[in-house]
Amino acid sequence: MVLALALAGVLAYDAALPLWEGWDEPFHYGYVQAIRSWGEIPVMGRTPLSKEIEASLFLTPLPPFLSGAVPGSISFAESSKADRGQRGRRRDQLLQIPATAQTERSNFRNYEAQQAPLAYILLAPLDAALKGVPLVPRVFRLRVVSSIAGLLLTFFALLRLLDLFGLDRGSADVALCCIVTSQTLSASISHIDNDWLAIPLTIWLMVLVGGVARHPGRRNAFAASLVLALGLLTKAYFLAFAPVLLALLVFQASKGRLGWLVAGADIATVLGLGAPWYARNLILYGSLAGTQESVRGTPLSGILHAIVSVNWPRSGVALLRSSLWCGNWSFTPFPKGPLNAELVLLLSGLLLLAWRPSKLDIGVRWYAAAWATFAGALVYQTCSAWVDSRGALSTTEPWYIQGLLPGLWAAAFAGIKGRGWVRFCVATPLLCLAAGISAVGYLRFLIPGYASGNQRPTLSEAWAWWTAHPTSDLQWVAVAPPFFVYALLGIYCSLLLAVTVSGIWKISPSPSAGTFQRTAVTDAPLVS
Repeated sequence: MVLALALAGVLAYDAALPLWEGWDEPFHYGYVQAIRSWGEIPVMGRTPLSKEIEASLFLTPLPPFLSGAVPGSISFAESSKADRGQRGRRRDQLLQIPATAQTERSNFRNYEAQQAPLAYILLAPLDAALKGVPLVPRVFRLRVVSSIAGLLLTFFALLRLLDLFGLDRGSADVALCCIVTSQTLSASISHIDNDWLAIPLTIWLMVLVGGVARHPGRRNAFAASLVLALGLLTKAYFLAFAPVLLALLVFQASKGRLGWLVAGADIATVLGLGAPWYARNLILYGSLAGTQESVRGTPLSGILHAIVSVNWPRSGVALLRSSLWCGNWSFTPFPKGPLNAELVLLLSGLLLLAWRPSKLDIGVRWYAAAWATFAGALVYQTCSAWVDSRGALSTTEPWYIQGLLPGLWAAAFAGIKGRGWVRFCVATPLLCLAAGISAVGYLRFLIPGYASGNQRPTLSEAWAWWTAHPTSDLQWVAVAPPFFVYALLGIYCSLLLAVTVSGIWKISPSPSAGTFQRTAVTDAPLVS
């Protein structure tokens, strides 16, 4: 049921999310088109967008940040003020952009050209097969394929993660539901970008690190090394994990639990697959990571100044809150109260776990080491962004933390595991809050907000929109027909209600509910 819920959720998100409302989506898609149309890996500062994407920026409503940066484009609010005839003509022109524009170069530079290529290379053949399809349905189909692939990879990584923490079935089911209903997770993998692959690889890598610590066999070690290599070809932030896996392989070999030849072969796998890309970054940009901030230059003195200047408690809370809800590229705000309550309940589970740290075996401890290393890299990224923006940015992007957040959920539920009424009193409101935020997000903010142009509607305004003419409004912004959006939304909300009721019953301390509990298989090798 939870898997069906997650699939319905990402499909509904794919369908309802307007064209280019996913953050940086036109530039990520431009990367795919550069591979498919011109047979080249983009280069920062050189590779442009196609004329098709350029034309679309003037024919579809854009988030405020992007519409402000592209003179002559329109925002969602401006589009909603136009009459139906104007909106219809723009939509028709968007669907009728000539196919030849896909291969023509525009004057718009692609500022996502520095990204590692693997996620885009995997999408390029599908994009080539769809070259005869108009832009809007083509983007929708690419979203569907990438988001389903990303979700399935994420879902089964989460199952391994919850087993690593030794959660019983009831706690694991509830934790899983809370994680997959997160708006920011759906937003991260439900548009064309590289997060659909980076997020599951992050979770898998940290779980496999725990697996190598617990069962240092050659299969687990090779799987962890291969995932790290693929991660390095997907996103530069996987560089943060390389020291942890290297230290683990050397440690296990020094203890005689893993052969030195095996450890050396695994390290060679990582270097052989990942090193050429980062050598390219050094040659082209003079930077190993190749990020925009590092290419522009971030002096060590600036990083040290940022460390003492950033308000870290405020930055951390803002990052955690936005990791649950970020509102896509328009950054539509959600009421802070429910999000803060969710964070407080998570913190209570973590505090309870701190009372029994001896229960954390070596696998979880190495997982925590990988988690902490990546968190440290995010601190550095925050400092780098603060310096690059001259103090305007004091927190990192919420999609970077999506691979880390499931570890917090798993740890919190491990803290309340086996505590009877304590578990029930913490897990029940967590589940209800996660489900409520997800449902309200769709019904109040996302769908009515984009269609009406009022992206911060009150409850009464959202109700007035739903009872007016929602279909005629939605057809101008959604990438799928309105009936398809509403059908998926109905399925999602029905499954959300069923999973929530089932989850509450499963974690009830009553004897009848307890018969459905099981002990997680924590001693089985992760790779067999």
